[in-house]
Amino acid sequence: MLNGIFFVLRTGCQWTDLPPWKSVYSQFLRWRNRELFKKLNQVLTGKLRKLLGRHSTPSAGIVDSQSVKTTEKKGFVDLMEVKKLKVGKDIYCWITLDC
Repeated sequence: MLNGIFFVLRTGCQWTDLPPWKSVYSQFLRWRNRELFKKLNQVLTGKLRKLLGRHSTPSAGIVDSQSVKTTEKKGFVDLMEVKKLKVGKDIYCWITLDC
């Protein structure tokens, strides 16, 4: 099951390209609805940060126009909204438009 999910994510193929596609897709939906992937990501990120000698949860995050690359027009509009909310010298608030 997990290999099938990884294959779809890695290759971008359709679920129907997998041999038991209904089984793999239904298991994926169950895990997604329980937010298993989000929880797994949080646990693994915390363990990696501890391995690197950091706190398990970050205390701050920084986003600037140089670190965010996009090619879609909608993404560019989002960046313009960020630039309008300048807080301090080279510090911007990150506002998502889907809130």
